[in-house]
Amino acid sequence: MTHPARRNVLSAPSGPAAAAPGPPRLTTPTDPGGRYAYGLLVLDLTDRLNGAPGRAAALVDQILNPADGLLARLAEFFEAPGDKAKESEDDDATSAPTSRKRRPTPRHRRNPARGHRAHGRTRNRTFTRAAPAFPRHRRRHQHHPARTRPLPLTTHPLPPGGSPLATRSFIARPTESGGYEGVYVHWDGYPSHHLALLLAAYQHRFASDLDAMTRHLIDNVPVGWSALGTDLLDDAPDELITALTRGERYTSDQLDLITPDGSPPTRMTVRDGQASGLDWGYVLHGHGIEVISLREEQRGPVVGWDTNPRTRFSDHPVLWQPNGPVPCRPPSPEPKLTTTPVPPAAAPAATTHTARR
Repeated sequence: MTHPARRNVLSAPSGPAAAAPGPPRLTTPTDPGGRYAYGLLVLDLTDRLNGAPGRAAALVDQILNPADGLLARLAEFFEAPGDKAKESEDDDATSAPTSRKRRPTPRHRRNPARGHRAHGRTRNRTFTRAAPAFPRHRRRHQHHPARTRPLPLTTHPLPPGGSPLATRSFIARPTESGGYEGVYVHWDGYPSHHLALLLAAYQHRFASDLDAMTRHLIDNVPVGWSALGTDLLDDAPDELITALTRGERYTSDQLDLITPDGSPPTRMTVRDGQASGLDWGYVLHGHGIEVISLREEQRGPVVGWDTNPRTRFSDHPVLWQPNGPVPCRPPSPEPKLTTTPVPPAAAPAATTHTARR
């Protein structure tokens, strides 16, 4: 395939200035070395689309433009291996002896609409590529849907800045300098999921021992968390576990990464000022959990440790303001059961009719 002369992809585009891509983010928790530059460019465009509703049309044009948009360029990219394979076939046919007769094309490979053999395009070919560093748990989640869903108590949709596949977050402890340092969590990072587990874990499993809780969630994790599970509800009352999980149980899962060169993966440490690309943060203070909506603010309000885990927290990023109230609703009242027998209904009074005259 031949293409007209094209400009450098990092040069300024000729479209609206509001849609021009800025410098991509240098690193992410899953790519601390900034190795996957093109993926970072797409991530930067995604963040701009989520954070600028007024410029959505111009940003969407960057993706859907039929000539120069992202999808058009990806189509060219995936057609390239097919074109290279076709050129290789043509070269082999040219170098073959001319006296050799060409075998007729089998009937099942003929294209009845064109009357000749259909050429092998990209859609009819497969090509291999190196497998990237990828959490093995992603394949297991296809067979364990309970791990990819929030706790059944959650009724809120995903926040506007979230993803239907992963809501990325971190759990950290405060530092002496006023910041925080913690570890990366890949799945289900929105408040209605994490806060219920963290509050219940502090109140019951760890018996209000914050040091033991931070050691378990932060210090004893070699790389990072794939997902926090209902094992954090151990030692909680059965009524609370049932209310939060509706009977679904799954254990916490740590990240199991495969690096391209086979070397051990590095720990995914998150610090203040280095949380780019994440959606939510949870800092475990002595008086409660600071919830940070990273797409809106750098700090957030604090949820006290004595808060009922069944409280219904909002997942909307804009509502979690540093100096504002915690956006939540009290838990639904539990139905009251009584053993007092219900008295039988009184029999209807007899109806008398006066004789008509």
